[in-house]
Amino acid sequence: MRPLFFSAFLLFSSFTASAIAADKLDDHPLPADLRVSFEQCEKPAYPRSAGRNLKSGDTLVSTLTDADGKVTSVDVVRSSGWRTLDFAVARAVIGCKITNLAPGKAIKAGLAFHWMIEGADFFYFEPAKLLPASCPASDSLRIPGNDEPGLGIVIGAVVTKKGLVSYHSVEWADDDDALTQEAVRIVKGCKFEPGANSHGILETAIAIRLLPKTSGATAIVKAAQ
Repeated sequence: MRPLFFSAFLLFSSFTASAIAADKLDDHPLPADLRVSFEQCEKPAYPRSAGRNLKSGDTLVSTLTDADGKVTSVDVVRSSGWRTLDFAVARAVIGCKITNLAPGKAIKAGLAFHWMIEGADFFYFEPAKLLPASCPASDSLRIPGNDEPGLGIVIGAVVTKKGLVSYHSVEWADDDDALTQEAVRIVKGCKFEPGANSHGILETAIAIRLLPKTSGATAIVKAAQ
């Protein structure tokens, strides 16, 4: 793989989110002048391990604060596709005070982080693309649309110049190991349009999210160890 000499960085795609009290709004309304912002939080550093294969994507998280407005917990609502990027976001906001006032109660707030490659405007880069119709059939899992909610099971893959998977990683797993292995089987059997840049066709990484086929079911996910 031809080395690429540029760096990566993080852009905040959204600071705004509705902040709500962790208990009943009617009984414990928030102050009218309470403002929520993640601007003062430390910007996550792009992990060195994510530099290979140009890993990027959007991480959506839900945070919970204490009564002083400091973030005490972070849940990944939608993965960028890569645990290392998602965890970098979580580490950056944990302990950060995101309110201009002490709300006096726990509040919830959500935000999105957009990971992108610095210098992408100066050269052509096209990541690998999944060909959904090529994927093996499954009785238990499906590949959802981008607008469907749910973290699901997320499998990362390195796609070769021939559009095949040469390496895979379980980024977000299900508590049912058999279901996780079924997700791996599906992704390994899929075909892709290979990635390319100004120098030609190249290997690149892609993450595939899968959700249960059962109507109304939601996969219970955990960080793969």
